[in-house]
Amino acid sequence: MLSSSVRTASSFIRNISKQCLTGTKWSPEKELHKLPEPDTIIREHEIYKAIVESNDKAKDIGYVRAVLQKAKESATMKDAPASNKEFMLGLDIHEAAALLNIPTTDHKTLEELYQTAFEIKNHIYGNRIVLFAPLYVANHCNCSCTYCGYRGTNTTIERSKLTLDEVAQEIKVLEDMGHKRVLMLTGESPLYTFDEFLEAVKVASKTKSGKSGEIRRINVEIPTIAVSDMRRLKALGCVGTYTVFQETYHRESFKKYHPYGPKADYDYRITCMDRAQLGGIDDVGIGALFGL
Repeated sequence: MLSSSVRTASSFIRNISKQCLTGTKWSPEKELHKLPEPDTIIREHEIYKAIVESNDKAKDIGYVRAVLQKAKESATMKDAPASNKEFMLGLDIHEAAALLNIPTTDHKTLEELYQTAFEIKNHIYGNRIVLFAPLYVANHCNCSCTYCGYRGTNTTIERSKLTLDEVAQEIKVLEDMGHKRVLMLTGESPLYTFDEFLEAVKVASKTKSGKSGEIRRINVEIPTIAVSDMRRLKALGCVGTYTVFQETYHRESFKKYHPYGPKADYDYRITCMDRAQLGGIDDVGIGALFGL
């Protein structure tokens, strides 16, 4: 049963699911916050309209080259944006849609696109590739992601969770292999709690191999959590990036691949980074699972 304060709050978050108000069993929401309406985060109808309308422009090499030039100038800050604009301005939705619609048979234009992207990447990030080692601390999960072997309905695998000693052992092995960055992951299940995960992260951050030193950066990819738990994660002082993949931003596809369970709530997942920022987490990672 929702409290009266929560019911009142529904007036300004009309289209957000109940889970966005109450959190999940894995991470109950203990605070009341105003979040954006999910339909304003991903405006599917505008995206599809832009894709359709940009078909002809995608075949205009002059227009495409102008868009690529704008992308380079924006990335290199050729013209400083106005004070009321974002620090770095990218392409608008119609320009991005045109690049997506370049015909696959137009190899020359596609090569110009790839080269521009490579130059921008090098300008922003440098000529480097950063690797990390994934470390699953538990594979218990109540979710139903059809593409995942850890889904709750899969009865063919052994379920387990690492003890704190086992976490330390795994970290030492990774350190001895030369890894300095680790991504810690877990499924969503009452058989492995958020409190247990926090303890595992603490152990990982303090474990040092006598041969190779310590892990320099711990990123986490865990279920969506409440604002209060975002603060607890931040308070550890050792977490680099909080990552949550939306998997797919297309609502119908999301529903198809996540038929039930806590992760099946598109609205709760799409607003997780708003909760992260409210909880003080300033480094986040998002993404889609290619192929869905």
